[in-house]
Amino acid sequence: MGDVGSLGLGGAIGTIAVVIKQSSVAVHRRRVVIGSSIVILQVGSYKLRKKRIFKMAPIHHHFELLGWSSPKVIVRFGLASLVLRYFALTTLKLSSRQWS
Repeated sequence: MGDVGSLGLGGAIGTIAVVIKQSSVAVHRRRVVIGSSIVILQVGSYKLRKKRIFKMAPIHHHFELLGWSSPKVIVRFGLASLVLRYFALTTLKLSSRQWS
């Protein structure tokens, strides 16, 4: 999934969270925002200071350059995503009054 797909999906999740008045669901969406922010910070830092914050952006390439194997990066990022997703779902409170 590229930027268009991931940002669109994140926007949809954020919109749903606002509509059902449960901003905790948007915790999972923050992962997309963090990924985009890291790229923006890296490009801005290099253009202004000629120094890089991370070895490479996006962040998963930074960890690969630190010596992590690609499967290790995928598993760790996936586990972090799962934890955030379950946290968001456990804090979700649905009641009949919300839909009125």
